[in-house]
Amino acid sequence: MATPAAPKHNRGESTAAGLTPCLGGGGVLPRQKLLRFLAGPDGQIYLDLNHELPGMGAYVRPGLSFLEKAISSKALENTLDAKYQGTAADLHAMALKVVEKQLLNRLGLMRKAGQLMTGTDKVLEALYQGKMQCLLVAVDAAANTTKKVTLACENAHAKCLTVCERSLLEGALGKDNCTVIGLSSRANINEVHRLDTLWHGLKGLQNKA
Repeated sequence: MATPAAPKHNRGESTAAGLTPCLGGGGVLPRQKLLRFLAGPDGQIYLDLNHELPGMGAYVRPGLSFLEKAISSKALENTLDAKYQGTAADLHAMALKVVEKQLLNRLGLMRKAGQLMTGTDKVLEALYQGKMQCLLVAVDAAANTTKKVTLACENAHAKCLTVCERSLLEGALGKDNCTVIGLSSRANINEVHRLDTLWHGLKGLQNKA
């Protein structure tokens, strides 16, 4: 008996399980793990980071190789019914800039709301006291710092993520010593995690924490 063919999905169409195929051959993933692109009235292609703008969206897994395939195969243009004049590197740089800016802005708002703490020792002490829901470690932190924070989070059953470079974090928060950051607001952690996952994909990094 012949093996039934795997079901095909239309470009940009969600499956019954709420998953969406990547136009760049990156598999079928939840939409929050994909980048959504739109064609604007001016014919330019933009990133709809929050997946909230109207119109047909083109979904691509974050990463230069997936963007290259989506463009070279014409899948991006065909889905959006728009002509893209730039390169995959241009689209990748734009997406990285938008994701990074929103992630840093989110952390800045949390600092102003008193939902964020910096300083390795202070953050770890607050974690042990049950005051921190998630710890962030700068991607360029020393290996022993990352290991120490990761172990502390495992023991405390808290989430641990690696994020942008320390200099970017310090610039966004207006503070020094931002190698380790503690988040106390459970409501914001899912969004920080989503943006951080997209950032890692665009940077081609594994989340080491």
